[in-house]
Parts: sequence; structure tokens; C-alpha cells
Amino acid sequence: MAEVIGTALFTFGIASIVLGKVSDAASGLVIGGSLLLGIVVAVMLGSTGILNPAVGIALGSTSLSYILGSIAGSIVGMRTYRLLVKG
Repeated sequence: MAEVIGTALFTFGIASIVLGKVSDAASGLVIGGSLLLGIVVAVMLGSTGILNPAVGIALGSTSLSYILGSIAGSIVGMRTYRLLVKG
């Protein structure tokens, strides 16, 4: 569950950039900030803070929750942004 929430926070920030709500000058700050927030929240909820399944595989920390959590979290983050901003 921690991976879902962390990835959702990360992709929420990415969605704001992709859909043009953030200026080009601030896009790096938004991506970095949303990644940091996602990792911190995931760690506080008991995860290792790995939001990218490829990183989990490289570190040998692979489980189904990392893969499915990242997929589900990205869907939740993008849909939530779309729902809140586009109405």
C-alpha cells in the first residue's frame, strides 16, 4: 500500500507538468519535490521507498507489491490529478 500512495504522489506532480500547469523553469523542482514526497511518505508507511520497479529489481528487492503498487499508484495519481484539475 505504501508503494501505491508514494507513486500516486509522484505521478500527481508529473501530471501537473505534462498537462502544462507548471512553468518550464519550475518543472525540475516539481518533479524532484514530488519524488521526494512520495519516497518519504512510502518510507513512513513502512516501505523501503522504492517507487520504481526497475530499481527494485536492480537492488534485488523485488516483490509483486513493488510492481503492482507502482502501476496502481501511477494510475491513481494521474486520475486524481485529472479529476481535481479538469473536473
